[in-house]
Amino acid sequence: MKICIFGDSHLAMFVKAAQAHPELGVELTPVSWIFGNEGQYKASNGRLTVHGPEMAAFWERANIPTSIDLNAFDRLVCVSGTVTSHNAFPLLRGHTIYGWPGAQKARAAGKQTRTLMTEAAFVQALTARAQAGDAFTLTRALRAACEVPIAVAPAPLLAETTLTQRPKLVVLKRVLNAGDGAALREALHTAQTRAYAQIDGVDVIFQPDDSVTQGCLTRETYRVGAARYGSGQMHDETDILHAGPALGKALLQQILELPN
Repeated sequence: MKICIFGDSHLAMFVKAAQAHPELGVELTPVSWIFGNEGQYKASNGRLTVHGPEMAAFWERANIPTSIDLNAFDRLVCVSGTVTSHNAFPLLRGHTIYGWPGAQKARAAGKQTRTLMTEAAFVQALTARAQAGDAFTLTRALRAACEVPIAVAPAPLLAETTLTQRPKLVVLKRVLNAGDGAALREALHTAQTRAYAQIDGVDVIFQPDDSVTQGCLTRETYRVGAARYGSGQMHDETDILHAGPALGKALLQQILELPN
């Protein structure tokens, strides 16, 4: 399958996976994307063309042609650039989500100190954030330009070691201690699915259950081997954002199984 994949630093896990697993039969064309540059490209008549000076210079340095024939691919993929747990934390800082385990425990213990928010309102806010994201803008432009199937892969969940590396993430600590990790992950899934349902022919794929621990973190075995896109240098154990080729392979397998 010929795949053109647009994204930021998270491209690395897909590139490494495709290189390490030729048996997948994936011909991957990675395209480095500077999110937040909507005015510097145009998608029409089956082509994506960069015309803005910053994007054009960036692509030239990355040896990417300034005009891409979208119809030359079997599938287009957008990686990252959508809603993540970081977008949820500000909402959770002052609120408890009604019906989540944490809210039930707090009420039972008579310690409900935060404002209750319905899960519907929480998901609606996350959906709006996804639709304001750069990946949504790019995906909508790609769909207007061609009929090639599109997949969206959100950035990996935070690493299993996040609290060790970032002890000041008190909201995440509260989420995990309350047993709300799985509910948070499900809310993110629902929001992303609803957001992209408004664009025809777009599938959102998520990391598999066996790559997740504590409901909303990426297992260390899937973080191992995380590399910097371009240089190939390994991220060290302090990195909490990137995943390795094991997750890249799992996501590529999902893409290969999507209907055309």
